[in-house]
Amino acid sequence: MLLTMPGVPFIYYGDEIGMNYIYPTPDKEGGYISGRRPGTSTIGTLQRCGSRTPMQWSKEKNAGFSTAPAEKLYLPIDPSPSRPDVATEENDLASMLNFTRALLKLRRDHPALANTADFRPVYAEKNRYPFIYIRRAGSEQIIVSINPADRSCSVTLNGLNDATPLLVQGAVLQSGRLDMDPVSFGIFAVHTQDVAPGLSTLRVDASRDFAKGATVRFIGDGRRWTREIAEEWAKKTGNTLEYSLRSAYAMLQQYQQYWDAKSGDVDVYAVDGTWQRIAAPPPLI
Repeated sequence: MLLTMPGVPFIYYGDEIGMNYIYPTPDKEGGYISGRRPGTSTIGTLQRCGSRTPMQWSKEKNAGFSTAPAEKLYLPIDPSPSRPDVATEENDLASMLNFTRALLKLRRDHPALANTADFRPVYAEKNRYPFIYIRRAGSEQIIVSINPADRSCSVTLNGLNDATPLLVQGAVLQSGRLDMDPVSFGIFAVHTQDVAPGLSTLRVDASRDFAKGATVRFIGDGRRWTREIAEEWAKKTGNTLEYSLRSAYAMLQQYQQYWDAKSGDVDVYAVDGTWQRIAAPPPLI
């Protein structure tokens, strides 16, 4: 999930091979932080040195980190005989290391997974899975679905009939139906211009007097069904649309600001159903 979301991902050394947190460890250079826990009168201690133990390169002495005596190391090596190491995982195609490399390559090869590419939730229901979002850059669209639960789940995505798996584990997307095993994920390239068109609807500020033939300011993100629903409304009302394109995230921001402050920047929005649950007032028309 970290490597398919917007923003710049951060991988702490050792995470790529699944190194363990070691406790207890000696306190070195501010390794322990104490402070008052919010809402309580108790003092909590955060022990950070357990995440700072030497990198585990191989099964050699000191996990290949150093030939020095063990007592001379900055922090002790993980004593577990089953501790992960780079050399072993490089030879295992199913290892955490090779999985991380595959994700990094996927992010590098696909502009839709870049840090500034559009992000839009497609399915995000409270206490329900999967969590599904779409990333988009130019004509490329990628669907990402995550099921962290210990039970399987399924969901139907309206209008999505063609998708190619890019990297999956226990997930199948076919004819618009997504089936997921427990603790699974799926990353799919979407070969359609319209994803989940059934989620779009039109919102109009009923307090405004739109005289027939007036020019109505409209905001949309460029998807075909978004524009079509606005044009259908304009045709019924005899109005002319002044269409303004925004990225999905910019649309959501302006949409929230509009309903909160009654900004006069725009009159009509085409918004997706997830936003209605997050930001919108009850339907006006």
